[in-house]
Amino acid sequence: MITFDLKLSLFIVIFTIISCQDGKQSITGISENKVDKIIPLIEFTTPFNGDNYSLGEVIIISLKPSLDSIVIDSVKIFINGSFESKLKANNLKYIWDTKNARLGLTKIEVQAYSSKGLTYKTFVNINLISKINPKNYSYTIINTFPHSRDAYTQGLIYENGFFYESDGLYNKSALRKVKPETGEAVNYAILEPKIFAEGIAVYNEKIYQISWREKTCFVYDKKTFRLDRQLKYDIDEGWGLTYDGKNFIMTDGSNTLYYIEPISFTEVNRIEVMDNIGPVNYLNELEYIDGKLYANIYQTNYIIIINPKTGEVTGKIDFSGLLSKTDYRENTDVLNGIAYNPDNGHLFVTGKNWPKLFEVSLNELRK
Repeated sequence: MITFDLKLSLFIVIFTIISCQDGKQSITGISENKVDKIIPLIEFTTPFNGDNYSLGEVIIISLKPSLDSIVIDSVKIFINGSFESKLKANNLKYIWDTKNARLGLTKIEVQAYSSKGLTYKTFVNINLISKINPKNYSYTIINTFPHSRDAYTQGLIYENGFFYESDGLYNKSALRKVKPETGEAVNYAILEPKIFAEGIAVYNEKIYQISWREKTCFVYDKKTFRLDRQLKYDIDEGWGLTYDGKNFIMTDGSNTLYYIEPISFTEVNRIEVMDNIGPVNYLNELEYIDGKLYANIYQTNYIIIINPKTGEVTGKIDFSGLLSKTDYRENTDVLNGIAYNPDNGHLFVTGKNWPKLFEVSLNELRK
Protein backbone atom coordinates (compact mmCIF):
# COMPACT_ATOMS: atom_id res chain seq x y z
CA MET A 1 0.00 0.00 0.00
CA ILE A 2 1.28 3.45 -0.90
CA THR A 3 0.83 6.14 1.68
CA PHE A 4 -0.52 9.60 0.90
CA ASP A 5 2.90 11.22 1.50
CA LEU A 6 4.54 8.78 -0.88
CA LYS A 7 1.82 9.44 -3.50
CA LEU A 8 2.38 13.15 -3.16
CA SER A 9 6.12 12.77 -3.54
CA LEU A 10 5.73 10.61 -6.66
CA PHE A 11 3.28 13.12 -8.17
CA ILE A 12 5.73 15.99 -7.64
CA VAL A 13 8.58 14.02 -9.25
CA ILE A 14 6.48 12.94 -12.25
CA PHE A 15 5.08 16.48 -12.75
CA THR A 16 8.60 17.90 -12.61
CA ILE A 17 9.88 15.43 -15.23
CA ILE A 18 6.95 16.08 -17.55
CA SER A 19 7.32 19.82 -17.13
CA CYS A 20 11.01 19.65 -17.93
CA GLN A 21 10.38 17.46 -20.97
CA ASP A 22 7.62 19.75 -22.24
CA GLY A 23 9.88 22.73 -21.78
CA LYS A 24 12.71 21.10 -23.69
CA GLN A 25 10.41 20.18 -26.60
CA SER A 26 9.10 23.70 -26.77
CA ILE A 27 12.57 25.24 -26.81
CA THR A 28 13.80 22.69 -29.34
CA GLY A 29 10.79 23.33 -31.49
CA ILE A 30 11.50 27.04 -31.53
CA SER A 31 15.13 26.41 -32.34
CA GLU A 32 14.37 23.90 -35.11
CA ASN A 33 11.72 26.08 -36.73
CA LYS A 34 13.77 29.25 -36.67
CA VAL A 35 14.14 30.72 -40.19
CA ASP A 36 17.24 32.77 -40.95
CA LYS A 37 16.37 36.06 -42.56
CA ILE A 38 17.72 36.41 -46.10
CA ILE A 39 19.54 39.71 -46.41
CA PRO A 40 19.69 41.05 -49.98
CA LEU A 41 23.22 42.24 -50.57
CA ILE A 42 23.16 43.43 -54.15
CA GLU A 43 20.86 44.39 -57.04
CA PHE A 44 21.05 45.05 -60.79
CA THR A 45 20.96 48.56 -62.14
CA THR A 46 21.38 47.20 -65.69
CA PRO A 47 20.20 45.13 -67.46
CA PHE A 48 16.54 44.73 -66.49
CA ASN A 49 14.64 41.48 -66.50
CA GLY A 50 13.13 40.80 -69.95
CA ASP A 51 15.36 43.24 -71.87
CA ASN A 52 16.17 42.46 -75.51
CA TYR A 53 19.68 42.84 -76.92
CA SER A 54 20.96 42.09 -80.41
CA LEU A 55 23.51 39.30 -80.74
CA GLY A 56 26.97 40.89 -80.82
CA GLU A 57 25.90 43.89 -78.77
CA VAL A 58 27.96 44.94 -75.73
CA ILE A 59 25.94 44.69 -72.52
CA ILE A 60 26.87 46.62 -69.39
CA ILE A 61 26.16 44.58 -66.27
CA SER A 62 25.98 47.15 -63.50
CA LEU A 63 25.35 46.37 -59.83
CA LYS A 64 24.98 48.20 -56.54
CA PRO A 65 24.66 47.22 -52.84
CA SER A 66 21.04 46.86 -51.76
CA LEU A 67 21.66 48.80 -48.53
CA ASP A 68 24.12 51.57 -47.67
CA SER A 69 25.11 49.67 -44.54
CA ILE A 70 26.26 46.63 -46.52
CA VAL A 71 29.91 46.29 -47.42
CA ILE A 72 30.43 44.06 -50.47
CA ASP A 73 33.67 42.12 -50.63
CA SER A 74 33.35 40.60 -54.12
CA VAL A 75 30.84 39.48 -56.77
CA LYS A 76 30.92 36.57 -59.19
CA ILE A 77 29.03 36.72 -62.50
CA PHE A 78 27.65 33.65 -64.26
CA ILE A 79 26.13 33.54 -67.78
CA ASN A 80 23.75 30.63 -68.32
CA GLY A 81 25.41 28.80 -65.43
CA SER A 82 28.99 29.30 -66.61
CA PHE A 83 31.41 31.50 -64.68
CA GLU A 84 32.11 34.74 -66.52
CA SER A 85 33.98 37.14 -64.21
CA LYS A 86 34.76 38.21 -60.64
CA LEU A 87 34.32 41.83 -59.55
CA LYS A 88 35.81 43.68 -56.62
CA ALA A 89 33.78 45.96 -54.39
CA ASN A 90 35.28 49.13 -55.86
CA ASN A 91 34.08 48.33 -59.38
CA LEU A 92 30.68 46.61 -59.59
CA LYS A 93 30.43 46.88 -63.35
CA TYR A 94 31.20 44.36 -66.10
CA ILE A 95 31.17 44.85 -69.88
CA TRP A 96 30.00 41.68 -71.64
CA ASP A 97 30.57 41.33 -75.40
CA THR A 98 27.92 38.94 -76.76
CA LYS A 99 29.54 38.28 -80.15
CA ASN A 100 30.30 34.67 -79.17
CA ALA A 101 27.07 34.10 -77.24
CA ARG A 102 24.01 32.16 -78.37
CA LEU A 103 20.63 33.52 -79.34
CA GLY A 104 17.71 33.23 -76.99
CA LEU A 105 16.86 33.39 -73.32
CA THR A 106 19.99 34.22 -71.33
CA LYS A 107 20.31 34.06 -67.55
CA ILE A 108 22.72 36.50 -65.91
CA GLU A 109 23.30 35.47 -62.29
CA VAL A 110 25.42 37.18 -59.65
CA GLN A 111 26.68 35.85 -56.33
CA ALA A 112 27.65 38.54 -53.84
CA TYR A 113 29.86 38.08 -50.78
CA SER A 114 29.95 40.54 -47.88
CA SER A 115 32.82 41.30 -45.52
CA LYS A 116 30.80 39.64 -42.72
CA GLY A 117 30.67 36.31 -44.51
CA LEU A 118 27.15 36.66 -45.90
CA THR A 119 26.31 35.46 -49.43
CA TYR A 120 23.43 36.33 -51.72
CA LYS A 121 22.34 35.28 -55.21
CA THR A 122 20.13 37.10 -57.69
CA PHE A 123 19.61 37.05 -61.46
CA VAL A 124 17.88 38.58 -64.48
CA ASN A 125 16.78 36.94 -67.72
CA ILE A 126 17.33 38.75 -71.01
CA ASN A 127 16.79 37.82 -74.67
CA LEU A 128 19.57 37.87 -77.23
CA ILE A 129 17.78 38.48 -80.51
CA SER A 130 18.97 38.52 -84.11
CA LYS A 131 20.50 41.68 -85.53
CA ILE A 132 19.56 40.57 -89.05
CA ASN A 133 16.60 42.19 -90.77
CA PRO A 134 15.04 39.18 -92.59
CA LYS A 135 14.59 39.38 -96.36
CA ASN A 136 10.99 39.17 -97.55
CA TYR A 137 9.92 36.85 -100.37
CA SER A 138 6.86 36.28 -102.48
CA TYR A 139 6.24 33.29 -104.76
CA THR A 140 5.39 32.32 -108.31
CA ILE A 141 3.40 29.13 -108.97
CA ILE A 142 5.25 26.92 -111.45
CA ASN A 143 3.11 23.75 -111.31
CA THR A 144 0.03 22.52 -109.50
CA PHE A 145 -0.44 18.88 -108.51
CA PRO A 146 -3.41 17.01 -107.00
CA HIS A 147 -3.28 16.32 -103.27
CA SER A 148 -5.52 14.14 -101.15
CA ARG A 149 -8.09 16.02 -99.11
CA ASP A 150 -7.84 13.22 -96.55
CA ALA A 151 -4.13 13.89 -95.97
CA TYR A 152 -3.50 15.92 -92.81
CA THR A 153 0.01 16.80 -93.95
CA GLN A 154 2.69 16.78 -91.25
CA GLY A 155 5.85 16.05 -93.23
CA LEU A 156 6.79 16.16 -96.91
CA ILE A 157 9.86 14.99 -98.87
CA TYR A 158 10.56 14.85 -102.61
CA GLU A 159 12.99 12.23 -103.91
CA ASN A 160 13.53 10.67 -107.34
CA GLY A 161 10.18 11.75 -108.76
CA PHE A 162 8.01 10.84 -105.75
CA PHE A 163 6.64 12.54 -102.67
CA TYR A 164 6.96 10.89 -99.28
CA GLU A 165 4.30 12.24 -96.95
CA SER A 166 3.50 11.82 -93.28
CA ASP A 167 -0.17 12.30 -92.43
CA GLY A 168 -1.35 12.94 -88.88
CA LEU A 169 -4.39 12.74 -86.59
CA TYR A 170 -5.36 9.89 -84.28
CA ASN A 171 -7.01 6.97 -86.10
CA LYS A 172 -5.80 8.39 -89.45
CA SER A 173 -2.00 8.60 -89.27
CA ALA A 174 -0.07 7.12 -92.17
CA LEU A 175 3.10 7.22 -94.24
CA ARG A 176 2.55 7.44 -98.01
CA LYS A 177 4.63 7.37 -101.18
CA VAL A 178 2.79 9.50 -103.73
CA LYS A 179 2.99 9.89 -107.51
CA PRO A 180 2.96 13.69 -108.11
CA GLU A 181 1.03 13.67 -111.40
CA THR A 182 -2.00 11.86 -109.98
CA GLY A 183 -1.72 12.25 -106.21
CA GLU A 184 -2.05 8.47 -106.01
CA ALA A 185 -0.36 6.60 -103.15
CA VAL A 186 1.78 3.84 -104.63
CA ASN A 187 2.89 2.61 -101.21
CA TYR A 188 1.73 3.31 -97.70
CA ALA A 189 1.91 2.24 -94.07
CA ILE A 190 -0.93 2.71 -91.57
CA LEU A 191 -0.06 3.54 -87.97
CA GLU A 192 -1.89 2.34 -84.89
CA PRO A 193 -4.97 4.42 -83.99
CA LYS A 194 -3.30 5.65 -80.80
CA ILE A 195 -0.41 7.27 -82.76
CA PHE A 196 -0.50 10.85 -84.05
CA ALA A 197 2.16 11.00 -86.78
CA GLU A 198 4.27 14.13 -87.38
CA GLY A 199 7.38 15.04 -89.42
CA ILE A 200 9.59 12.73 -91.47
CA ALA A 201 13.20 12.63 -92.70
CA VAL A 202 15.30 10.22 -94.76
CA TYR A 203 18.59 8.83 -93.46
CA ASN A 204 20.61 5.88 -94.78
CA GLU A 205 17.73 4.63 -96.99
CA LYS A 206 15.36 4.66 -94.03
CA ILE A 207 12.38 6.92 -93.39
CA TYR A 208 12.16 8.28 -89.85
CA GLN A 209 8.68 9.35 -88.74
CA ILE A 210 8.17 11.04 -85.37
CA SER A 211 4.96 11.25 -83.35
CA TRP A 212 3.22 14.10 -81.57
CA ARG A 213 2.98 13.09 -77.90
CA GLU A 214 3.97 9.44 -77.98
CA LYS A 215 7.74 10.19 -77.84
CA THR A 216 8.34 7.50 -80.45
CA CYS A 217 10.09 7.55 -83.82
CA PHE A 218 9.12 4.89 -86.36
CA VAL A 219 11.84 3.74 -88.75
CA TYR A 220 10.82 2.24 -92.12
CA ASP A 221 12.65 0.69 -95.02
CA LYS A 222 12.27 3.32 -97.75
CA LYS A 223 11.66 0.78 -100.54
CA THR A 224 9.24 -1.60 -98.84
CA PHE A 225 7.76 0.63 -96.08
CA ARG A 226 8.35 -2.28 -93.72
CA LEU A 227 8.62 -1.07 -90.13
CA ASP A 228 12.21 -1.70 -89.11
CA ARG A 229 12.25 -0.50 -85.50
CA GLN A 230 10.96 2.06 -83.02
CA LEU A 231 13.09 4.63 -81.20
CA LYS A 232 12.24 6.57 -78.05
CA TYR A 233 13.13 10.21 -77.35
CA ASP A 234 12.73 12.57 -74.39
CA ILE A 235 11.28 15.62 -76.16
CA ASP A 236 7.71 16.09 -74.95
CA GLU A 237 6.22 16.79 -78.38
CA GLY A 238 7.40 16.03 -81.90
CA TRP A 239 6.37 18.39 -84.71
CA GLY A 240 8.79 18.77 -87.63
CA LEU A 241 11.81 16.71 -88.66
CA THR A 242 14.59 17.02 -91.23
CA TYR A 243 18.18 15.82 -91.77
CA ASP A 244 21.12 18.22 -92.27
CA GLY A 245 23.70 15.68 -93.43
CA LYS A 246 24.93 14.99 -89.91
CA ASN A 247 22.01 15.15 -87.47
CA PHE A 248 18.26 15.21 -87.48
CA ILE A 249 16.69 18.53 -86.54
CA MET A 250 13.38 18.41 -84.69
CA THR A 251 10.83 21.00 -83.59
CA ASP A 252 8.30 20.84 -80.76
CA GLY A 253 6.09 23.85 -81.51
CA SER A 254 8.26 26.30 -79.56
CA ASN A 255 11.15 28.38 -80.93
CA THR A 256 13.66 25.60 -80.16
CA LEU A 257 15.50 23.44 -82.68
CA TYR A 258 16.65 20.07 -81.30
CA TYR A 259 19.64 18.37 -82.93
CA ILE A 260 19.33 14.57 -82.77
CA GLU A 261 22.14 12.08 -83.39
CA PRO A 262 20.69 9.61 -85.96
CA ILE A 263 22.01 6.28 -84.63
CA SER A 264 20.97 6.63 -80.98
CA PHE A 265 18.29 9.24 -81.68
CA THR A 266 19.40 11.26 -78.66
CA GLU A 267 19.69 15.02 -78.37
CA VAL A 268 23.17 16.45 -78.89
CA ASN A 269 22.40 20.16 -79.14
CA ARG A 270 19.62 22.71 -79.19
CA ILE A 271 19.35 26.32 -80.31
CA GLU A 272 16.64 28.96 -80.17
CA VAL A 273 15.23 30.65 -83.26
CA MET A 274 15.04 34.44 -83.04
CA ASP A 275 14.39 37.22 -85.50
CA ASN A 276 15.11 40.93 -84.97
CA ILE A 277 11.98 41.27 -82.82
CA GLY A 278 12.23 38.26 -80.53
CA PRO A 279 11.53 34.50 -80.31
CA VAL A 280 9.81 32.88 -83.31
CA ASN A 281 7.48 30.25 -81.88
CA TYR A 282 5.28 27.52 -83.40
CA LEU A 283 8.04 26.07 -85.57
CA ASN A 284 6.53 23.10 -87.36
CA GLU A 285 7.45 21.24 -90.59
CA LEU A 286 11.11 21.55 -91.61
CA GLU A 287 13.20 21.21 -94.77
CA TYR A 288 17.00 21.51 -94.92
CA ILE A 289 18.11 23.06 -98.23
CA ASP A 290 21.70 23.96 -99.16
CA GLY A 291 22.77 24.91 -95.66
CA LYS A 292 19.55 26.72 -94.82
CA LEU A 293 16.56 25.58 -92.79
CA TYR A 294 13.01 26.27 -93.98
CA ALA A 295 10.24 26.08 -91.38
CA ASN A 296 6.47 26.40 -91.42
CA ILE A 297 5.09 28.68 -88.71
CA TYR A 298 1.99 26.85 -87.48
CA GLN A 299 -1.36 28.59 -87.98
CA THR A 300 0.17 31.17 -90.35
CA ASN A 301 0.81 31.55 -94.09
CA TYR A 302 4.53 32.04 -93.50
CA ILE A 303 7.59 29.90 -94.04
CA ILE A 304 10.79 31.30 -92.56
CA ILE A 305 14.42 30.71 -93.54
CA ILE A 306 16.79 30.03 -90.63
CA ASN A 307 20.55 29.90 -90.22
CA PRO A 308 20.75 26.43 -88.59
CA LYS A 309 24.06 27.23 -86.90
CA THR A 310 22.89 30.34 -85.05
CA GLY A 311 19.09 30.24 -85.09
CA GLU A 312 18.87 33.64 -86.80
CA VAL A 313 15.93 34.18 -89.15
CA THR A 314 17.30 35.39 -92.47
CA GLY A 315 14.17 35.28 -94.63
CA LYS A 316 10.39 35.23 -94.53
CA ILE A 317 8.07 33.93 -97.29
CA ASP A 318 4.44 35.03 -97.38
CA PHE A 319 2.24 32.33 -98.95
CA SER A 320 -1.03 34.20 -98.48
CA GLY A 321 -3.46 33.40 -101.31
CA LEU A 322 -1.63 30.25 -102.41
CA LEU A 323 -4.78 28.13 -102.09
CA SER A 324 -7.77 29.93 -103.59
CA LYS A 325 -10.89 30.44 -101.51
CA THR A 326 -12.88 28.24 -103.88
CA ASP A 327 -10.65 25.27 -102.91
CA TYR A 328 -11.49 25.55 -99.22
CA ARG A 329 -13.90 23.19 -97.51
CA GLU A 330 -14.91 22.70 -93.92
CA ASN A 331 -11.91 20.51 -93.05
CA THR A 332 -9.31 22.48 -95.04
CA ASP A 333 -6.61 23.40 -92.54
CA VAL A 334 -3.42 25.46 -92.45
CA LEU A 335 -0.35 25.66 -94.68
CA ASN A 336 2.05 22.84 -93.81
CA GLY A 337 4.50 20.78 -95.84
CA ILE A 338 7.79 21.79 -97.48
CA ALA A 339 9.80 19.77 -99.98
CA TYR A 340 12.65 20.66 -102.33
CA ASN A 341 13.28 19.91 -105.98
CA PRO A 342 17.09 19.81 -106.41
CA ASP A 343 16.78 19.69 -110.20
CA ASN A 344 15.54 23.28 -110.47
CA GLY A 345 15.74 24.77 -106.96
CA HIS A 346 11.98 25.05 -106.60
CA LEU A 347 9.94 24.39 -103.48
CA PHE A 348 6.92 22.13 -103.13
CA VAL A 349 4.35 23.35 -100.59
CA THR A 350 0.91 22.23 -99.51
CA GLY A 351 -1.33 22.21 -96.44
CA LYS A 352 -3.38 20.00 -94.16
CA ASN A 353 -6.31 18.52 -96.12
CA TRP A 354 -5.52 20.72 -99.11
CA PRO A 355 -6.72 19.47 -102.53
CA LYS A 356 -3.59 20.80 -104.23
CA LEU A 357 0.18 20.75 -103.90
CA PHE A 358 2.19 23.56 -105.50
CA GLU A 359 5.64 23.85 -107.04
CA VAL A 360 6.85 27.43 -106.59
CA SER A 361 9.83 29.66 -107.15
CA LEU A 362 10.71 32.46 -104.74
CA ASN A 363 11.01 36.16 -105.50
CA GLU A 364 12.90 38.47 -103.18
CA LEU A 365 10.96 41.64 -102.48
CA ARG A 366 12.97 44.83 -102.78
CA LYS A 367 12.29 47.71 -100.44
